[in-house]
Amino acid sequence: MRGRSWIVGLVALGAACSSTGKSSSATPPLIETTVASSTAPTTAVATTTTEVPLATDCVDAPASLPRFEFVDERDLDTFGPLSETPTLQLRLHAGESTAGVEVAERIVTTVRIPGGILLSADAMNDQRALLTAIDADGTRRWTHCFDAGRNMAGVNLFVAPPSGASPTQALVLSYVQQIAIGEVAPEWLVIDLASGETVGPLAALLADQGVDVEGIDGSMLAWSADSILFGPASDAVVDVTSDHLVRVELATMTAASIPLPDSVAGRQLFEVQFGFTEGGDLAVMEYEYGLPTPTMLYTQGVWQQGEAVTALLPPIRVGESFGDDGTMWLVGVDPMGNEAWRVTEISLANDEGFRHAQSGDVTVMSGCTSFVEFVCERTTAGIDTATGAILWTNASYGGPLAVGDGFALVVSITTPGDSGTRIMIDTRTDEPVGASQQWTPNEYYLGCCGDESHWVLRSGAVVIARVDDVIEVWYPAGVAPPTRTVPIP
Repeated sequence: MRGRSWIVGLVALGAACSSTGKSSSATPPLIETTVASSTAPTTAVATTTTEVPLATDCVDAPASLPRFEFVDERDLDTFGPLSETPTLQLRLHAGESTAGVEVAERIVTTVRIPGGILLSADAMNDQRALLTAIDADGTRRWTHCFDAGRNMAGVNLFVAPPSGASPTQALVLSYVQQIAIGEVAPEWLVIDLASGETVGPLAALLADQGVDVEGIDGSMLAWSADSILFGPASDAVVDVTSDHLVRVELATMTAASIPLPDSVAGRQLFEVQFGFTEGGDLAVMEYEYGLPTPTMLYTQGVWQQGEAVTALLPPIRVGESFGDDGTMWLVGVDPMGNEAWRVTEISLANDEGFRHAQSGDVTVMSGCTSFVEFVCERTTAGIDTATGAILWTNASYGGPLAVGDGFALVVSITTPGDSGTRIMIDTRTDEPVGASQQWTPNEYYLGCCGDESHWVLRSGAVVIARVDDVIEVWYPAGVAPPTRTVPIP
């Protein structure tokens, strides 16, 4: 067998586990983000936070049934105005420093599940690693703790979108230290979202379904909100007569074997970029203007090229283009890969963090009205996606935290050095949405360069944000339960 084999020996999340290494790959963007705006400030942090003591040790807790259900998950697909205060405030126990050693940040991964969220936290200092499901009313659905030999840093959580098929299982990816060879190997486990029990190792489940996993590496070749793609090891030379791909559907945890296209024969797999289209089709991708562009499409059981591929692309996709002087420009690209328009009045902000994202028929960009001696005069702008026309600019808005469904979460800064106000704007006009959608002071921002202590994510209408050792979960106005504070050991 070429490549690393699947790890199938671990069958219980609560049992003693092998040590793991930290994943070298970044957590994929399974959750996105957006927020709202107004005129009357709303208090950013509820007072209940100080009333709940920190949990100092993880305790295994079996499932508490029935699960809290307060809204049809389909009503949480589209972003809109949020509740005035967060639904959940999750307080992380950071551990105690000893002998003057500074306590490091805990690495946390979250993903939305039906009725709440799934959260993993790594072991740090005096606390154990854990995996827990928390309902929107603050009830811990279940918790699994891990002995000191296991670290949940770098864990990835994969769950199909909560609406639609209403997933009942999740995939948990961690990395297990292989002492004999001095490497870490991926470990995939399927867990039940209702009980937290391990359904089984992914490879064993696929074998039970009759899917051939011989020669399949445990590393992902591509993923989307609905699917994950596996294949031979990235350094393997492809033999299309014997090698194949395996696509796993997250909603059902079922899989299918897919042949490799003849065009990749004799190449090493790392030379080939796979991905999924917006419609869920598997594709071979090339990058143009910073955009993954399908060149081959697997549909109806065969690999196709030409018009079958371009017909699936939208009239305009928004990408980036570098000028000869290194300036980055926002461009619109047609299905044939030609540049349809370019915004030249404002250059893209070429740094860490948000640059641009589409929100309906408007593209929101973070840019510079001038860029002299590496100093960017910042502005945020709304661009007509179809034509490239500038609809609005606002220099008081910092780079958006997230964009989608006709809204953008931005930070308005009117006084230099001020923390600003977090507001939701209408991306068609840049106007604040309403009086209840403004929060002062703002503490949210997107951390740079590996900063795990500040991030903002969105899954449909649900927003999740981390500020140091507090994670806040926001549900839409009108359906959000009252604020609950939950200590995370």
